[in-house]
Amino acid sequence: MAPPTRSHPYRTPSPDLLHSKNATTRRKTKFFNALAHNPEKKSNRAICKDCGISEGTGRYWKKEYQSVGERAKKPMRNKSSVLGRKSRVDKSICKMLCSPTRNPVRMEQYEAQIEYYNLPIKKRQLQRKIKEHTKNGGRYKCGFVKKVISDKNREERVAYGLDH
Repeated sequence: MAPPTRSHPYRTPSPDLLHSKNATTRRKTKFFNALAHNPEKKSNRAICKDCGISEGTGRYWKKEYQSVGERAKKPMRNKSSVLGRKSRVDKSICKMLCSPTRNPVRMEQYEAQIEYYNLPIKKRQLQRKIKEHTKNGGRYKCGFVKKVISDKNREERVAYGLDH
């Protein structure tokens, strides 16, 4: 027989109980298979003892398997809904930027507002944060301002409307 090529040979997990150690996939899979194929109707305690895990771990894994299904056999990590670092622009800054009394440059472009207030962010993040903190207002900067249309522009618009 040829000698092993690895300096550290591959070892299977020990059959002893888990004492503050991470569970291995093999041990979990063995437990799930024993739980699924149980013709003798063994108790949960007996299956846990055969697989070398504590009864509490067995109850937890069983509940996890019933809720998640086959994905429970693989190691799972907690899923986070908020990813990345915290933003440098909070809700109060967004409200201030949208306030007509507190923001004299609210009608200007986002880049001008960022430069005026020395905000440490780029345009896209400011757009995203304003949308997040102001009822999904994508382009919202201020309240409605009535626009005055010149007579020449009004005539052109009316003519265009009549033609089309």
